[in-house]
Amino acid sequence: MGKPDGLLASGFHEPETPYFSFHEYKKEVDHSGDPAGQNLAAMLLGQALNEKSIPIYGCYVVGRNWFFMLLLEHQYAISKAYSTDDFEELCVIVQALKKLNAIIQATILDPTPPAS
Repeated sequence: MGKPDGLLASGFHEPETPYFSFHEYKKEVDHSGDPAGQNLAAMLLGQALNEKSIPIYGCYVVGRNWFFMLLLEHQYAISKAYSTDDFEELCVIVQALKKLNAIIQATILDPTPPAS
């Protein structure tokens, strides 16, 4: 429950400020558990560990479908499914991961939370 497969965070041996949680792959057919809920639990924990109110990003995969998540304060959102079977949607997945990289780098360089 709430243990992500991958985590991007500051820190050396132990994560200090989590930025992104990637939850395990689930089979498209006969998958068990709730990957959105499990990833949200990991994201909430990451939010609790952060000293500043920064957005927490997440992603989970069910079969060929990728879902992106955002947690900001007490609200969260989940994207529509992006399928790796569709070239245009695959490009969106790659673009989202590249954008996430830029967002995390900017957060590391200037960790002040965005103005509400």
